[in-house]
Amino acid sequence: MYMGAVGDSLTMRRKAHRPGLLDVAARMPPLHHNPEGNYAPWRSEVVTWLLCQPEIQQHVFNLAAGRRLIQYDRATGLWVGRDRRGDT
Repeated sequence: MYMGAVGDSLTMRRKAHRPGLLDVAARMPPLHHNPEGNYAPWRSEVVTWLLCQPEIQQHVFNLAAGRRLIQYDRATGLWVGRDRRGDT
């Protein structure tokens, strides 16, 4: 059974939903990432490179702010995590 049309359709819908968000990954240079053995995300060159990209940083910020996981405190001029409001 040919499933290409379904997969192609899904890919197109995802691209239409978030145009260009992960297109930055297509520009990634060769980097090390070995999820086997003693793996930790902070040791991955791939994860580090992706998280350093402004497009991905902005998307993560927008997600957190949009879901009210972080909020701007006008009194202090700082952003704070929802569960940390009131901390001094």
